[in-house]
Amino acid sequence: MGKCSYASHQYRGCGLLFKWSQSKSLTIVYTFKGGGDGATPQGGLLLFEGRLYGTTSGGGSQACYFNDGCGTVFRVTPSGQAVILHRFTGSWQDGAVPLSGLVVVRGNLYGTTISGGKHNCGAYYYLPCGTVFEVTPSGEEQVIYNFRGGADGAFPNTLIAVDGKLYGTTRNGGGSCGCGTVFEVTPSGRETILYQFRGGTDASVPYSGLIDAKGVFYGTTIFGGDHHDGTLYSLAL
Repeated sequence: MGKCSYASHQYRGCGLLFKWSQSKSLTIVYTFKGGGDGATPQGGLLLFEGRLYGTTSGGGSQACYFNDGCGTVFRVTPSGQAVILHRFTGSWQDGAVPLSGLVVVRGNLYGTTISGGKHNCGAYYYLPCGTVFEVTPSGEEQVIYNFRGGADGAFPNTLIAVDGKLYGTTRNGGGSCGCGTVFEVTPSGRETILYQFRGGTDASVPYSGLIDAKGVFYGTTIFGGDHHDGTLYSLAL
């Protein structure tokens, strides 16, 4: 993969996008360099109108408060031509570190950042609480929701889109134990908390996103439950 421009990545590379064919051959489509083009893609890819869209959790803006950058949103053709649609800055007006992939609602792209935004979650590792953002296919980005870290949650995971609305989970925030939430956000930025995890035998800390099965959401938590080792839960809308 070659060396990455960030010191912490130089011996392991910055990540890549690959293609695996039915003939069991692997082709490298794009190799991230770690500078302006991003580093460490962790979310899944989205195929939209014949092109691939995704996020990197590092790289991008050199002016970010993380040494390895605040991440990017990118577009890549199947032949490997890459365009960076947005470089996160980590400022109060923007997000930072998108660990999730993207979804499409009415032609625009939506995702989450686990940090950045207007509100500081001082009780949780002294980081901003995260955001939900929108990016147009041409690269115009805006934050549509800033998590506050209280009842509304903090540190969001992957989004899903159902009937024109966005649904997801937060790893922390919520009720008195700060055990995480399930939330709904409209593309215009109106958030509704659907459930606050209570810990104990209920459930606690959903690191995963959601899947939708005909109006019933399913997900997992890493703690809580009868044996305190995590749960598989369902939530009806």
